[in-house]
Amino acid sequence: MKRGKPFKVATLGAAFSANKGAASMLQAVIDRLEEEVGPCRISILTTYPAEDRLGLSAEVGVISARPLELLFPLLPLALLARVLRFLRLPPHWAGLTGASRALLEADVVLDLAGISFSDGRGLPILVYNILMDGIPLLMGCRVVKGSQALGPFRERLNRAAARRILGRVHTVCARGPRTAAYLRELGLKNVVEAADLAFLMKVPEACRQKARILTAPLGGQDYIALCPSAVVRGYCRRLGIDYLGILGEVVQGLLRAGRSVVLFSHSSRPGRPESRMNDDPLCRELAERVGAGAPHFLFLEGSYPPTVLRAVVEGASVLVSSRFHAMVSALASGTPPLVVGWSHKYEEVMSQLLNDELVIPYQRLSSQEVLQAVDTILEKGQELRRRLAESLPSVVASARRNFEVVRHALERPDV
Repeated sequence: MKRGKPFKVATLGAAFSANKGAASMLQAVIDRLEEEVGPCRISILTTYPAEDRLGLSAEVGVISARPLELLFPLLPLALLARVLRFLRLPPHWAGLTGASRALLEADVVLDLAGISFSDGRGLPILVYNILMDGIPLLMGCRVVKGSQALGPFRERLNRAAARRILGRVHTVCARGPRTAAYLRELGLKNVVEAADLAFLMKVPEACRQKARILTAPLGGQDYIALCPSAVVRGYCRRLGIDYLGILGEVVQGLLRAGRSVVLFSHSSRPGRPESRMNDDPLCRELAERVGAGAPHFLFLEGSYPPTVLRAVVEGASVLVSSRFHAMVSALASGTPPLVVGWSHKYEEVMSQLLNDELVIPYQRLSSQEVLQAVDTILEKGQELRRRLAESLPSVVASARRNFEVVRHALERPDV
């Protein structure tokens, strides 16, 4: 694709701080976008601007777009841009903030939300999903929804909002066949199946070296990696399931069996309370329950880049995870994962590489089932790694369709 000046791409829905799954997708875009579509200038609209400016290179623009800023001033400015376009006046007059200017100047806006327009997540999340895509659409932007889980759409309000918003974006990348089926139920024609962008994240050797240093206290022993989730803990609480207690029993069971365990957080905001974006307090509570001095147990406290965490997962014999993108890191690096999940997003990706029976719905979580599944995975480790190696190239090729969609939007903006 020949062009005299770089394309401008603005990203929404992903930050480098807090949730390292979103950071994985964002890092993949930074790693691969130019080699896939040509010279680009990337502007990252983030909910954590101060933290992200410290974590990201100066080559990308980091612009504040916190949730409340979407309501004001971005929504009024988007409405102004809409009116200006209707009156055939320059919409750039609405570019009064860094975020509104970045959106108005973007050749493509890439939405990197991991999951959106999904039933049962509550009205605030639905409003956030609407604003995330509705604002750039009002501004006249070409919006591509990068690979993500969407649906189901049984709830009337969610269904109506999804049909209205998703039908107006340039392309929706469905992360797997179940999401694609949900979108077909809405009658959408702008859907492409594409695997998760995080499969394309590069892991420099320096990050692998950092992971070896972090796990060095285990003396080179094989280990089970454990990645809990405050989100799944919340779902378990609704059913009276003691998520923390069960994970404590799992760790104790693994240690009694002579296994080593590495506990880490895949969504981290140091010093902040537990939330859907912060697993640190949950991990710390679990570590205290196990006992800091327990032999063969290692808690990697703190926040690490997604590349380092992937390297930690790569070095494990098995990953036990409730965080989706920790699971993706395992699949991408050849480590068999066992997942305790809450959404169809886990099964639809696992089924593309391994058996989705390795996903345990949170509703039936028990320490006995987890421990038995870990033993089974360890017994079949060589076979599972072979199957992952055979399946991964097709999934990586599917993930590259995200960039094909972006390139198509840049080449043929009105299609």
